[in-house]
Amino acid sequence: MTDPHAYKLVARSRGEPLGMARGIPADFGSCDEPGEACELRSVWVTSQARGQGVVDLLIDAVEAWARRGGARTLRVAALPGNARALAVYRRHGFEDAAALGDLLPDRVTREVVLEKTLTSPAASASTPATGS
Repeated sequence: MTDPHAYKLVARSRGEPLGMARGIPADFGSCDEPGEACELRSVWVTSQARGQGVVDLLIDAVEAWARRGGARTLRVAALPGNARALAVYRRHGFEDAAALGDLLPDRVTREVVLEKTLTSPAASASTPATGS
């Protein structure tokens, strides 16, 4: 399903993709109503770009987008064994959420859900990147 309200980013250098991320309104709703949550999804960085701050720029841009839309919470889910991703999200201020993650194909394990409480756009020090 495609959400016309999604915020999609591709990081490039010299025309080559380095990474991507997208933000979506929770439950494919709208982040236009204050108090709503948005989700950080599809975060990916090439192996060559890892350790160069690309993931930080992508996460910061989606976070700024969610704030501009009035969201109070930004959520992200990761596989339980993806220690690198979980460490990155925690470094960005995400904390374990009470919500259960989606059930994985083994029908036993669930995704780890993290969330971050957002401040207003004026209170944020992040500089938003451009996206669509």
